[in-house]
Amino acid sequence: MMTYIILDTNIWFYLANSYNPTNESFEDGLHFKLVRILKEFVENKNIIIVTNKIIIDEWQRNKKVAKNLIEKHKKSLTGAKGQIKYIKKYLDNSKKVELDNIYESYSNKINEIIHSNENHIQEVENLLLTKTYIIEVTDKVKATASDRAVAKLAPFIGDKSNSMADAIILLSSLEFIKKNQ
Repeated sequence: MMTYIILDTNIWFYLANSYNPTNESFEDGLHFKLVRILKEFVENKNIIIVTNKIIIDEWQRNKKVAKNLIEKHKKSLTGAKGQIKYIKKYLDNSKKVELDNIYESYSNKINEIIHSNENHIQEVENLLLTKTYIIEVTDKVKATASDRAVAKLAPFIGDKSNSMADAIILLSSLEFIKKNQ
């Protein structure tokens, strides 16, 4: 039996940059492992990742979110450079050279991490755009989502009170599952 999974856009962003909105922190490195495992499952035909135009459009529109971890690392480099400059005011020449060497080593490592994450984002995007099964969003699904929104039925309750895109993603996925049991 084939297993289908549906990943909402926020999951794609997590896979790209490891930002966990539940604890508001980056879980550095986990995203590399998760994508590698997902790709293996897809390549071995253990799973089919289902997506639709809404998820793809949300990814394209908000792709810069995937680069938040990269921006965090770039800021750390800039901040460290400023701190190094300040600290060097109080050091003798031999310690300045030592500090420069430490900063260079740090800078090289951070730049390596940035490069790895840039490549990783491309890998995630490639997985989303070329290795998923894109399902149709029918007019029936759009109408059902609209009716549920007006009636304030799930998923239009609580924090999701005005989330038409999420409802359409959910309902189109359910429609696909029913057709392909």
